[in-house]
Amino acid sequence: PAGLEYVDAAGSDPAWTVVADPVAPDGTTTVTATLSGDLAPATDAPTLSLTVTVTAAAYDQIVNVGVVSADQPETDPSDNSSDDTVTVPPQSTLVVTKTALGALQVGSKGTYVIAVTNEGPTEDPGPIVVTDVLPRGLTAVSASGTGATCDISGQTVTCTLDAPLGVGQTASMTLVVAVANGAYPEVTNTVTVTTPTEQLPGSTLTASTTNPVAADPLAGTGGTLPGWLVMAALLLLIAGGGFFAASRRQADS
Repeated sequence: PAGLEYVDAAGSDPAWTVVADPVAPDGTTTVTATLSGDLAPATDAPTLSLTVTVTAAAYDQIVNVGVVSADQPETDPSDNSSDDTVTVPPQSTLVVTKTALGALQVGSKGTYVIAVTNEGPTEDPGPIVVTDVLPRGLTAVSASGTGATCDISGQTVTCTLDAPLGVGQTASMTLVVAVANGAYPEVTNTVTVTTPTEQLPGSTLTASTTNPVAADPLAGTGGTLPGWLVMAALLLLIAGGGFFAASRRQADS
């Protein structure tokens, strides 16, 4: 059937001559095996073994049909064919990326975009789960994505895709965070993807981004003044008092 590519019949008894036709437009291949000599009544034929390569077209199941015929008349042709249904599990190559949009600054909100792409060879039925454990200094404000259900629990953000991810498809999620002093002067944020589907070489299930974090421009303008500013004010006050006293003595004299 389509999804199986004939390799050889090396495991077969030499009494068999095996010929494979070219692959048909529908992807099927007809393999003909001819047994030399006679087959006695109530006797099993020698071993016939075919080796095939399973391709992505076989996902998620195939039905292989075998038919036998002979030169002699058949008394019961009802058992001359047999089929075998085989479940073919998925394989995927998931690649996750993470990007910070714009600059990060203490006291402001930052935005991350997480993208998961399936590079095949089959769809990934999932469940595909995206997990982001926020580092010190970042607090989740919101998380969302088209075709994804997201949940925030403390520092952990989890998004689960609602449907299988097809070959060539990308699922994107947006994460908004509040940036605090703990993130200054630089913060690294890491995302991880999990799936029960077998991953092929080339998959990337973890992505990190390290970004500079600017200081809060309003720091020190609240109710508590910086120490240097308090000291400068005291010096000015003392200098002003001395000048006032000297001016008054001159006036008195």
